[in-house]
Amino acid sequence: MNSYEIKDWKPLCEPANWHEASTMFAMMSTGADGELEGLVSSIKASGLLNPITLLDNKVLDGRNRLLACMSAGVVPRFQDWAGKGSPEEWVIAQNATRRFISSSQKAYAALCLIRKLYGKKEIAGDRRIQIADMVGVGRHYVSDILKIAEWSAQHARPDILTAIKEGESVPSVLRKIDFMNAVASGANPNDHAECPTGQVIYEFLKLIPKHSMRLAYDSAEQWLEGDRRERLRKYWARLDKEYAWTTDKR
Repeated sequence: MNSYEIKDWKPLCEPANWHEASTMFAMMSTGADGELEGLVSSIKASGLLNPITLLDNKVLDGRNRLLACMSAGVVPRFQDWAGKGSPEEWVIAQNATRRFISSSQKAYAALCLIRKLYGKKEIAGDRRIQIADMVGVGRHYVSDILKIAEWSAQHARPDILTAIKEGESVPSVLRKIDFMNAVASGANPNDHAECPTGQVIYEFLKLIPKHSMRLAYDSAEQWLEGDRRERLRKYWARLDKEYAWTTDKR
């Protein structure tokens, strides 16, 4: 596929010039240790290895590479989309394994594809399995994201889906929905005996300061062995990166 340069390419860095299908996945994290900064360093060292793909003069794939090129002072090259099937399916194929994207974020992409292809129509179970396989998640993730989308529409809470796109897990959102449903049904939000167990655990952890959790982690790491220790380390690495730790007395 031939690539080319565009003289006035910087306006393509604006979200208004991004194809709708390109927004199914969240942008790379920013900051000193973010994924985008690593991409900037890579492009400075090796140049842009994969051209930016355009469809109808909008960025279909390569938003992060485009922004990284601007930061790196590198003029990007472009190519026109000539894929088969829908743009959404092509974007999923390009991105599902390109970089770290959680299963929940892949489920969000599956939801976008389902909405594009089927609107609000019910889709058959075998088609759900095909879409789950396409994005690389278990079929239950597709079923769960559809339930969340239905709840989001009924309660006018689009932020619930945005949170998943940005990195919150589907199981976490389901626990929150269970909690909100319980409160709406008359449960006392301060009496966690009436709330779902998963939400009780979540609310409990919110009260524990990080240094206390670190002590528990260090102790468990010494005690556990083999696969259980490795899983502990992976869980801690994710919590340490994503969790809003309590740091002060309340």
